[in-house]
Formats: sequence, C-alpha cells, structure tokens
Amino acid sequence: NSSIAGGITQCGKNVKIGTAGSPFGISTNIEVAANPYLKEYVKVISKEKEELIKSYGEDSLDVEKKRNLQFLAEKKMKKQMMDILAETEPSNSIAVDNNIYPGTVFRIYNHSLNISEEITRRKITISDKSVTINEY
Repeated sequence: NSSIAGGITQCGKNVKIGTAGSPFGISTNIEVAANPYLKEYVKVISKEKEELIKSYGEDSLDVEKKRNLQFLAEKKMKKQMMDILAETEPSNSIAVDNNIYPGTVFRIYNHSLNISEEITRRKITISDKSVTINEY
C-alpha cells in the first residue's frame, strides 16, 4: 500500500493510493493537474487577451472599457479551458483504498476538496463542475 503524507503531489491522470495524509494533520495536497497541452493553450489564450486589449490602443480606452474587455477575454479563456478539459480528461479521479486524514486537500484541475475528518476508502471525481467524494 502506497501513501502520500505531506507536501504537494501532482499527476496528469488518475491516482490510486493506499493512504492520504497523516494522522498528525500534516498538510497534504494531492492534485490531478492540467496536461502540458492545456498549459500551453492557456499561455496562448492569455497572450491573445493581452493583444486584444493592446489592439485598441492604450490611450483610446478608458479604464472601465479595459476592465470589461479583460473580463470578457478571461471569461472566454476559462470557458475554452473547461471545454478542453471536458473533452480530453473526463474521467480523472483520485482513489484512496485506506485512510484519508484531516489536513488533506484533493484538487482536480481548479476544483478542490478539503478533508476535515478522517474517512476511509473513497474516490474523488469531478461531477457537475464540482469535486465529489464517494465510497467505493
């Protein structure tokens, strides 16, 4: 049985471990992170956002218009990221066969779940754009 206790552990796909966290409450973060393609895509979209704002000229926009443009560009970027995640990584999960201790945080992309009491044998997944935890 494997265990992860303390620090940050990241992976790009499903995780299956024996124990998560420590009975001493050591802060433990276990993450399913974005794949490298998605990270590069975020960089491209961010650059496009900046270029869009610059294309209107620094002096030609008042502060409120710049904020609105930035908000719309960020909203578009987040939607595109979530669409890609839904298409490319629909079934990512974290499964723990034994104990999960308080102080453990599970993250799947930009969704997180903090564990506040000791539980056992759970599977953490994304469901309806939030993190869910179920017995398995």
